[in-house]
Amino acid sequence: NSGVYHIVSSERSMEPPQQRKSRKSIADGMGLDELRSWAATMMQAYGADEGKAEEATDEPSMNDLLRAARDGHTRSTKVKWTDRLRENDPELKRLDLSASLIKELTEFQKADFLHALPQNEHVRIVHLSGMQLNEHMTEEEIVSMCESVGKLRGLEELFVFRGASRLLNEDMVARICNEATGLRVLMIWGYGRLGKYPNLAGSLRNHESLERITITLPKNTPYAELDIYGMALASMQQL
Repeated sequence: NSGVYHIVSSERSMEPPQQRKSRKSIADGMGLDELRSWAATMMQAYGADEGKAEEATDEPSMNDLLRAARDGHTRSTKVKWTDRLRENDPELKRLDLSASLIKELTEFQKADFLHALPQNEHVRIVHLSGMQLNEHMTEEEIVSMCESVGKLRGLEELFVFRGASRLLNEDMVARICNEATGLRVLMIWGYGRLGKYPNLAGSLRNHESLERITITLPKNTPYAELDIYGMALASMQQL
């Protein structure tokens, strides 16, 4: 592996003369046709442009092929968590659901993820960010993902950053909490109109397992908007 990465990352002018001379033999030893085919397969499987492994020349350089293979491997590494989720990997205990992660999925992988999520039994912690989520998911997919988070049977800790998401509002957090009966820790950021959404206060008040709640508030939030939440939290014996 160290040799492969050296070839990929080195400038030609910095390669020792003997290494430049031996590049063709290295390629032959690794199987050029096999490497080209593998690179194309990897790129196609993970959503890259299919033609990039076969450039205009009949004989793509070793660097081109290795770069394509490296990019395909990088993308595959980022999406392996979907396989672990589907296979109910007991070591997968935390999910960070954000736009940076979702954008790496092909449409097939996204559908696979949404199907596997509510059936998982081992995820304990979820970090959910609404920032730029609508750029990579439809409204139906966002709602489905949020509802599935609530259905995670092992969910104990939920951290939600709303961002600018219209769908990831107070009512959605309430729906997640209603489903997540084993939830112990809830932390939410970016929710500045709590008084307009009493459903969340009701969900918290009726929750039987929540022990810790953190709610960040914008400056100058009217105290009157917090009345129903103060009453809800005061009635939670396990808090």
